[in-house]
Amino acid sequence: MLYSYIDNDNNNIPNKKISENICDILDKLELLRKAKACFGICSNTKDNKHILFIDFDKIKYGSVISTLKSIQINYNISTFYVLKTTNGYNAFSLSKRSISEIEEIYNHYDNIDKLYIKLSIKKRGFFVLRMDNNKKIVGMVENHNDDILSFAHYRFFTDVMSYHLFDFDSFDNFLWFKIISYKSVKSGFVDIDFIDKV
Repeated sequence: MLYSYIDNDNNNIPNKKISENICDILDKLELLRKAKACFGICSNTKDNKHILFIDFDKIKYGSVISTLKSIQINYNISTFYVLKTTNGYNAFSLSKRSISEIEEIYNHYDNIDKLYIKLSIKKRGFFVLRMDNNKKIVGMVENHNDDILSFAHYRFFTDVMSYHLFDFDSFDNFLWFKIISYKSVKSGFVDIDFIDKV
């Protein structure tokens, strides 16, 4: 894998590309944790799709599960994994969709954080699932369908975050994912890319 820093604040940090393995990635993420930097994995996939990251603030677990089941039924989305956050819950699915399809899905549900949708789509062009605070999976909504799932994100969640996810047969063949680290929304962020060599 290649690891590159891209300084969006133009602070004369050179763009570096260094061959990395999972242990090196874990070491760098641990340094970010110790530096109190926020970081998260991005929704982007190598084929210009996005996996689904959802932010639910200040709602009950039962409402989260009901919403995720509804999304699965109405939009044929694979298994959702639910993470506990300080203010509510996050959910993710390895199903891949276009950003416009995801926007359409999210806009049909009032309990999905609208600020998260606005910042993700209008400002960044992708969704970010914050991962620096050791979130744990607290539930899942199972759905095994014929979606082609993001193998890179599966590897991130299983190898880097040590989550136990279903082992599906229908993965794409990409090993590219992107992680961003940021100081705060006001001061911008520093991009960190993890890109497959091949």
